[in-house]
Amino acid sequence: MTRDEFIEEVTTFWDLVSFCNENSLEHIVEDIRDGEDYDEYLNENFVDLIRCEGWREARDGMCNIDNDGYDWYRVDDYDGEWYSLDDDYDLGEYKDMVLDEMDDADAWDEPEDEDEECEYEQEDEEEPEPCVPDEDTERVNAEELLAINSQLLVQMMSDKDEENTEDGDASDDKDEDECDYDVSVYDLIG
Repeated sequence: MTRDEFIEEVTTFWDLVSFCNENSLEHIVEDIRDGEDYDEYLNENFVDLIRCEGWREARDGMCNIDNDGYDWYRVDDYDGEWYSLDDDYDLGEYKDMVLDEMDDADAWDEPEDEDEECEYEQEDEEEPEPCVPDEDTERVNAEELLAINSQLLVQMMSDKDEENTEDGDASDDKDEDECDYDVSVYDLIG
């Protein structure tokens, strides 16, 4: 994994712990425990608390339990307390530790060179054959093309007039300047 991929793809403590375990960085996350470990810890300590202190102390201890619904916790080596971890704030601190250690060890995968990748993709793609007109094809300049299109338009308009007069749709109340033709580009190129 490259450095940039680590920064973008490791977004949860689960991802971080998996990455550290795969890359011999367990010492960075050795104090991190998941929610199931926290539940087991509470169950064991609750039973011990009842045995040693009685049910009233156990009840009071239950009120002090950090029950904020976090999925990951940090166990303090000195006092044995469990502290909840936030994916937004605390994850960043742990990611920084991994980044520093991986940078110091120069252990990141090299990023693929984009130029090499583009060359590889270009080799795989076949280039389309250029469109070359046959020798027999007659070339038409822009003025001739416009003249041909104008003639086609005039012809289509007169055909339309003939259809309208044959169908009796011609209206005497239309102005001479008014145009009632529905001509598209596709009609012009036939």
